[in-house]
Amino acid sequence: MALGAHSGTLTVSNRAGQVLVTVPYTVAPAKALNQSVSFYYTPGSNQGSLSYAVSGNPQSPLDPRWSMSVGVNVNPREGRVGGSVGLNVSW
Repeated sequence: MALGAHSGTLTVSNRAGQVLVTVPYTVAPAKALNQSVSFYYTPGSNQGSLSYAVSGNPQSPLDPRWSMSVGVNVNPREGRVGGSVGLNVSW
């Protein structure tokens, strides 16, 4: 079993050994980071927010998990703009 990035083919055969189909595949290298963007809008209060987060992709089950985020929120009725930052680490 190959755990790293690689490519190859899968071959499906019948009981008589005849090849029915051959399908190529690729396993890409592990990503170093995950990213996400979220947008929320609440029509009743006319408020909206946008946030962006990035998190590490652990290479081992024993590696700590971490994520960081930044956000901005707007309330046009009250003329307010706010923001937030976050950091999360778990192990």
